[in-house]
Amino acid sequence: MTKQGDEKRARRGSNRLLGRTRAAAILGAAALTGTGGLLFGAGFQDGASKPSESEKIESMREAQQRFIELRTQISKERAQLAETKQFLGDRTDLLETEIAALRRAIEEQAKKADTSGERLTKLKAEKAALRDGTASLEGEIAGLEARVLELLPRLPAPVKETVSQLALGIPGNESAKSDAQKAAEAAAADAVGDQPVNEAAKAQAGAPDLYTRFIQVVGVMNSADKFNTDTHVKTETHSLPSGKAEVAVLYLGLSQAFFAKAPSEDGKSPAFAARGVPTEEGFDWKPVTESAQEILRAIAIYGGSEQAAFVNLPTVIDSATGGAR
Repeated sequence: MTKQGDEKRARRGSNRLLGRTRAAAILGAAALTGTGGLLFGAGFQDGASKPSESEKIESMREAQQRFIELRTQISKERAQLAETKQFLGDRTDLLETEIAALRRAIEEQAKKADTSGERLTKLKAEKAALRDGTASLEGEIAGLEARVLELLPRLPAPVKETVSQLALGIPGNESAKSDAQKAAEAAAADAVGDQPVNEAAKAQAGAPDLYTRFIQVVGVMNSADKFNTDTHVKTETHSLPSGKAEVAVLYLGLSQAFFAKAPSEDGKSPAFAARGVPTEEGFDWKPVTESAQEILRAIAIYGGSEQAAFVNLPTVIDSATGGAR
């Protein structure tokens, strides 16, 4: 029993030594320089048996396998490193290209900003010039409006009817507004005055723009000029010695007008004629009954019921204005 136990302990010791030998063989194989030599003994104890040839070969084979695996792993790592470097290089080139493009874009935007600044400065200058021109134009239009307001009362009734809507919008033309319109505007002005707005806004409340004001003035002047370049016959209601009646009125432009009423057949209503001239209060009508027949004849010629002929009308030249009176 003692001998068997000693043998078992010897085998266990041999196995331990063999394991140490394999480990040393692996470490030694890793340190080989190509001579194929393998150093042993560092891990052996005195009195231990040396490993067999087959164990040495097995240890060398395992060391060589491990060496191959390490070389393979190193090759893979190098390949992966090269691939990573290539990827990073391509990525770096791409980023440099994008940076260059962004720099060019920034430079272009800077140039555009400079151009925009110059354009803004130019627009501001143009705006200032337009503001000055608008102020000058507003003064001109205001002057025209004042002259038109002076002209309106002198216009014949037919022209006043034609331009009534245009004249109504001219600032300061209070005479053309009805009482209801004046009351509505006063109420609107009071409503604006109650609101917390500045004085400029109050002044501009309801005021037409320059274009509208200009169109109104031009419209009135065109209508007046068109009427002044021709002869017209209009039916109007006028006061006669026998009462109000509708009569045909002959207008010689804007300078003067005539109307006449023939005597009635029963002799109760005598003939009557009048001549009207423009004044600041409207047309002023004066009797010219002695010219009733000539006036009636002129109206008949205009209407085509009589042939054209020279007719003496009671016109008078106003030396002060150069117009017919």
